[in-house]
Amino acid sequence: MKVANIRINGMENPVGFDFETVCVSWKVRETSARRQQNAKIEVSLKEDFSEILWEKEGKDLNSAAEKLEFTRSAYTRYYVKVTVTNDKGETAVSEPAYFETGKMDDPWMGKWITTKKEDTMVSHTCGIFFYYVNIFTFQTPIFCFLQARASLAHSLLPSP
Repeated sequence: MKVANIRINGMENPVGFDFETVCVSWKVRETSARRQQNAKIEVSLKEDFSEILWEKEGKDLNSAAEKLEFTRSAYTRYYVKVTVTNDKGETAVSEPAYFETGKMDDPWMGKWITTKKEDTMVSHTCGIFFYYVNIFTFQTPIFCFLQARASLAHSLLPSP
């Protein structure tokens, strides 16, 4: 008997997700038994399962989707293994699977990417503004459409 195809929310070893609900599924192969007598799901922070974080055991665990009901932390890898005993008394343990949580509710950190004030100069020519930005040591004009449109529209108005 063999416990295989361990999936977390239908995926093999998902990384970086923020699942509202986490479910594990598995398949039992290479057996002539007809039903699962008992199953046990174990979750650990360590691949060797030396410290069990959470476990659930019973004869009615659903191999198609059983919820993992424990509090998860952001950016954390959790290992999962499943042990199944069938109605013929055979027992098999799966290879460890894992899932990693993503950012979850962790606040965003960062800074806006902008030019330095000293790298930007503004010139005014004929009512149209041009911005010169120092990019890779080249002076590149960037046309500021909104200001140019306003300046041109104003110059086209009839005088009172």
